[in-house]
Amino acid sequence: MRRMTLKEESLHRNFSVRVVQESDLEELSALAHRIWKQHYTPIIGSAQVEYMLGLWYGAEFLGKQMRDATRQFLLVEQAEQLKAYIQSSEQNGACFIHKLYVAPECQGQGMGKALLGALPTHLPLQLRVNRHNDKSIAFYKRYGFTVIGEDVLDIGDGYTMDDYIMKKSILAS
Repeated sequence: MRRMTLKEESLHRNFSVRVVQESDLEELSALAHRIWKQHYTPIIGSAQVEYMLGLWYGAEFLGKQMRDATRQFLLVEQAEQLKAYIQSSEQNGACFIHKLYVAPECQGQGMGKALLGALPTHLPLQLRVNRHNDKSIAFYKRYGFTVIGEDVLDIGDGYTMDDYIMKKSILAS
């Protein structure tokens, strides 16, 4: 049986994966704010959520990241609306995932899997995930990631990121 390509699978699921464009930034920022407020408030509290959104999820900051040639920034579009996105870059011989978010109403539809599948396959994948973010940790484990370490990162203003470092190794052919 022939395996579907990412493009075929995306079309079959009624969504598409594409590169983020300048015209997407306001909608992408709004999506990030909606996801973060809903998902992360119970985990880290509303004050830290607002702080982190202000630092890293405004349209201007996302635009700087989009224009950074060292980063790959993709999104999922469904019915002409942005539903999910991923941002990665090559770091120390791995593809480091900086952001991977799927709108709550779209989780379980294969969007996260499609975004992971769009990343380079010649490098191991690595990321940080809040160690109390059980739902996301379970998602990554389903796709072959394992916890390889822990890190607490001071992000300023009295806030920290208390994370697991997770990695998915390259499978030998």
